[in-house]
Amino acid sequence: MSSAAAGDIALRGCLPVEISHLKGEGVAVAVIDSGISRGHPHVGDVIGGVSFTIDNDGRVRQSNDFQDRSGHGTACAAVIRGWAPQAGILAVKILDDRLSSRTELLIEGIEWARSSGADVINMSLGTYRDDMLGELESSIEAAGEAGIVFVASSQNPDDPPAPARFPCVISVAPDPEESTFHIRRGNKRGADFIAYPYPREIPGITRQSNFFGPSFASAHVSGLACLAKEKARESDHNDVKKFLLDLSGELTR
Repeated sequence: MSSAAAGDIALRGCLPVEISHLKGEGVAVAVIDSGISRGHPHVGDVIGGVSFTIDNDGRVRQSNDFQDRSGHGTACAAVIRGWAPQAGILAVKILDDRLSSRTELLIEGIEWARSSGADVINMSLGTYRDDMLGELESSIEAAGEAGIVFVASSQNPDDPPAPARFPCVISVAPDPEESTFHIRRGNKRGADFIAYPYPREIPGITRQSNFFGPSFASAHVSGLACLAKEKARESDHNDVKKFLLDLSGELTR
């Protein structure tokens, strides 16, 4: 798998030399978010995409219009591409322009990504609502048993939302104190990792004017998870988590 978009030299320059050759080749990563702007210079092409919405009668509708109208999903995909320039990206649009959605759509997105060959699924989203969380966790567990690795964001490292709170998901909280890329272990009861919370830089736009927060912390970890899956194609949740733990404190710019 390849793309016209290149990796981010500033990010990839952090990698230890022994894994610096990894670029996500042969790995498919699904970005469940607000869609992706295909052809964006930081993203390049995508290998597939879908959009799920709920109409007025409560039915889930599926379409091929995964165009990103908020920029959020595109920014997450760009972060992943920065680490894994040769990974194949799948766009799964479930968030609307206000970046809100329903649990039903997240479940649909996971099932579509699973059937479309995703190896890693990034979920830069979260909820504290209790409805359908059992069904959501079951969907993630079933996909995890098939070897798919899930990464999700958490604003609060002490009280993660779903799906970050599930044991079968690698949870990531933002570290607002870091001005350069860094990933470190989280605490035992909250997020698995604390990571750099900024997306890729855009010329002419200040950091303060760009996106910021947990969404991009998890996207960074998803990009690194793609490298883990390339290194060992049969890697599961625990294997990838160990890969990331080994990297903690070793990534320097």
